[in-house]
Amino acid sequence: MSYSHKDKKFVKEIRDNLESAGYSVFWDQNISPGSAVLDTLNKEFLEADVLLAVISDSYLESIPATSELMKAIGFRGVRSKPKVLPYVIGNPDNLPINIKNIVYLKGSFDIETDMNKILSSLEKMKGEILAELQIETEEKEKIHKSFASYMENVFSTLEKKERQNKYISYVCYGISIMFLILAVIVAFLFLDSSALNEFSSMLQLSLRVFAIISLIIALSRMMFVLGKSFMVESIRNSDRRHAISFGKFFIDAYGDKASRDEIRAVFGDWNIDKGSSFIRQDSNEIDPQITNALQVITSALKKLN
Repeated sequence: MSYSHKDKKFVKEIRDNLESAGYSVFWDQNISPGSAVLDTLNKEFLEADVLLAVISDSYLESIPATSELMKAIGFRGVRSKPKVLPYVIGNPDNLPINIKNIVYLKGSFDIETDMNKILSSLEKMKGEILAELQIETEEKEKIHKSFASYMENVFSTLEKKERQNKYISYVCYGISIMFLILAVIVAFLFLDSSALNEFSSMLQLSLRVFAIISLIIALSRMMFVLGKSFMVESIRNSDRRHAISFGKFFIDAYGDKASRDEIRAVFGDWNIDKGSSFIRQDSNEIDPQITNALQVITSALKKLN
């Protein structure tokens, strides 16, 4: 309740009637000695569903009282609460324009006559508040269902990518090993004594074998690097799933109380390592560098011929 202290006796009657009707009422007489007045009032403004302003001529002359009303109107514009119920017992012609734009109760100092008007208006506001709460609850449930569906899709996608990258990584590692084995087999085949008869000299044979083996080993190295990159991506997807799991737990446990910034901070780490190992890959790491080796070998072979 917002009022002028000159109307305290009358306002106390209203408060007593409201409490008798089952309403929880706060006015400045509830502030305990030693408490910070402004902090307490701000806290009550944030928690109140309705501000009942008992507006008399003395109220309009009171800066603290009118400031409370303006603050409530400001809160209402931003937070949709508290609802403002001006109960005008003074001259309506003296009302500021921003209060005249609000539907108000025209009363008198006859408490018995006006109490029914106040209770009727409060009951109407109670219905509006309950309807708003129901809509808010339905919206939260809808968002929660959408969130659950989104999380399920994210988990499924990350798990699928994790398995896929891991499979490709193993395939690359296997091909890399096969190339190494092939390099060993080629070396033994070309160094076989029967193969020596097909070449003019041991040096020419060695250079040709070196060229072939270098190519095979370069391919093996390239497949190993690709396999490593896919494995890194697989591990990252696993880490992302764990990070999102914690975020989901936080939402389930503290979703109603958590602020937007807290939720953002929790989910801010889901992409633990931004980017991709493929993006940051150096071309020299994959480039087999065969061209230079072949040029050297070709030059040597020409000199021999």
